[in-house]
Amino acid sequence: MREIPKSRMASPLLASVGRVVYRWLGWTCTGQTPAYKKYVILAAPHTSNLDGFLLILAASMLKLNFSFFGKHTLFRGPLGWFMRQVGGIPLNRTRNQSFVAEAVGWFERNEAFAIGVAPEGTRKLTSGWKTGFYYIALQAKVPVVLGYIDYAKKEGGILPEVLIPTGDIDQDFETLRRNYGPLTALYPEWKAPIVPLRSGWGDSPSEAEERVQVTIPAKQHLNQQRKEEENHFMAQPSIISKASSLALKGLGYVDWVPGMLTRLVVGFAFFDSGRGKLANIENTVNFFTDLGIPFPELNAAFVSRLEYYGGMLLLLGVATRIVALLLSSTMIVALLTADRETFVGAFTRSSEVGLSDVAPFVLGVFLSWLVVKGAGALSVDALLKRVVQKKEEPA
Repeated sequence: MREIPKSRMASPLLASVGRVVYRWLGWTCTGQTPAYKKYVILAAPHTSNLDGFLLILAASMLKLNFSFFGKHTLFRGPLGWFMRQVGGIPLNRTRNQSFVAEAVGWFERNEAFAIGVAPEGTRKLTSGWKTGFYYIALQAKVPVVLGYIDYAKKEGGILPEVLIPTGDIDQDFETLRRNYGPLTALYPEWKAPIVPLRSGWGDSPSEAEERVQVTIPAKQHLNQQRKEEENHFMAQPSIISKASSLALKGLGYVDWVPGMLTRLVVGFAFFDSGRGKLANIENTVNFFTDLGIPFPELNAAFVSRLEYYGGMLLLLGVATRIVALLLSSTMIVALLTADRETFVGAFTRSSEVGLSDVAPFVLGVFLSWLVVKGAGALSVDALLKRVVQKKEEPA
């Protein structure tokens, strides 16, 4: 049995990203954190890779930590690292890979455990929902939480109703149809009917024949439609090229924005931290003493002023590279002293935190970027550079 990956989906950093993305898209995260220690959570409807991204962000904002099955091809390269960090478990659909018994075993061996499943199993149109999630919940005796996404309402999160499997799969699927039926997928034509997929369908021959007659032409029509759309775009390369050039040109005008935002956020963080240290300098000295830092009084005075005035300089964009380099040294000290245990633990699977939860590491990454890239166009550094260059121009 495979080891359960430690999910870090509830990372404060990921939740912050989620709030920014949802606000930018005009979306709303709805629902409450489940009160259960063990549960299966569904992710539906699923017709696009974007669904998973939006649902992971919603889960982080709701402070949910659960593992989930994902297509094995998504676990390659940098994306694979991210998928595993947030609790992903690769599932190879090309093999006869039974995961029901494995998941039930995880529930039995853990006091608190949750797993997410996309019941449609694929983004393409299928004839119904795979029933693995249902039998996991039934055998493990856990509820099914209804995670959802609705592109019409621009919502993502958890539906109010919870399914308690009874063993009567047809009756229980009525609950799922009632909740998921009204939801709009990104590609509505690829939204699967909410019926249980099983060997022989479990229906009378006439019912099975009717479904096959409806489903196969629908698939053929949608495949033909997509081919026509692809051919349409391929026939107009000049339009695509022009649009791409305009988009890149437009992005070129605002390429300074990320650097400015990074500098402002990091600058305020250090300014606020330094202000707090100066206001409680005795506590800062005692903290440095407990950490075993030599000359605690001198170092407390130096670090608190470096953070306070360095933060102000970053906000203004003055001597950005030098200030960022100096502040980076304090983050290195923090990783070696106050946050050493957390930082080292973040590299182990048993840890409850990841690197994104270690503040000095995150700030150190941002400071490194400022050392390399500088303050950006909207800063005192840039203004002084323009003045110097103007003076050096021959008359």
